[in-house]
Amino acid sequence: MSKMEIIALVVTIISLLCFCIVFTILFSHYCKASSEEVLSGKKDIELLDSEFLEKKKKKKKESKTSKIVKKVVSYVVLFVLIVFLGLSIYSKANNDVMLFGNSALLTVASGSMSYKNEENTYLDFNNLDDQFQTYDVIQIEKVKEEDLKVYDVIAFKNDENKIIIHRIIKIENDGLGNKYTTRGDANNLSDEYQPRYEDIVGRYTGTRVPVVGIFVVFLQSYSGMVTVVALIYCIYMFDKNYSRLKKDCDDRLNVLLDIIKDPLDLKEFKTTYVQYIYYQGNVYEFQDGVFKKKTDGENNDDKTLYVVSNEDEQIKVKAQDVLENVEKELTENEQEKTLEEIKNKMKE
Repeated sequence: MSKMEIIALVVTIISLLCFCIVFTILFSHYCKASSEEVLSGKKDIELLDSEFLEKKKKKKKESKTSKIVKKVVSYVVLFVLIVFLGLSIYSKANNDVMLFGNSALLTVASGSMSYKNEENTYLDFNNLDDQFQTYDVIQIEKVKEEDLKVYDVIAFKNDENKIIIHRIIKIENDGLGNKYTTRGDANNLSDEYQPRYEDIVGRYTGTRVPVVGIFVVFLQSYSGMVTVVALIYCIYMFDKNYSRLKKDCDDRLNVLLDIIKDPLDLKEFKTTYVQYIYYQGNVYEFQDGVFKKKTDGENNDDKTLYVVSNEDEQIKVKAQDVLENVEKELTENEQEKTLEEIKNKMKE
């Protein structure tokens, strides 16, 4: 790796690491906060709304199918990324060549075969129209030495161990074996290095896929591999947290449906979020986040919180029932006297 490649790799790793950390913190916090709201009942209407819209069997089936499709798609994307990562590592270990039996895929890294140079008259004379562009992915296959001939397009390793894809324009035997003179169709000079058979990786089959090589080249780079690893992590983390949130929503919805057994009619639903804060004997009431009123409670010398117990609430309810009966059965004078006694008792 060159110095610039090392710097680019380090910058990529740091950037993706920061992204993964920020994404994990933000999304985990969002899912946790949403789960707390769901379990506290703040999202009840939204859950019932969703159930109401899906109450018909047909819509439920469509919804389940949609959920399954989304799940499958996410796993397919994850699988494809893992496969691409594996292929990238494999091709990197094989000098950027993806071998599949006797065939291989190569990404064209230059434009030396992208057009016909007018000085290369043999191209038009022999109707050689098998040129390809930069970032095309081409297929090559292994070939026997005796099957190689002039004007074949071959991929070979030069003296710097780099893959070159050029056309054979001359075959010579120097007593040690065949030497191949090669040239790119867009070049006007032959290559200085003359490969021998053992340098040849394969012969071009004529099959190519345009443009895809841009993606392949990126994946074959170290920065590309790091990026794929980061994407795999983010998808896994997203699915894990979202599944947990979805489970909390389903659990809360099941609780609501067990309580509300009648057919759902969204128009009849109404909810108000009420919050009570008990402090120093006083009760502060908030409705939908807006302060409503302050109610005086008992005087606490130790300044501790005062919370009305369930037993106290039941006593008040019973006293109110007695109050209603008294008003119905006693005379006006008796009512006034008894009511005064009950009110004093309730205050105590």
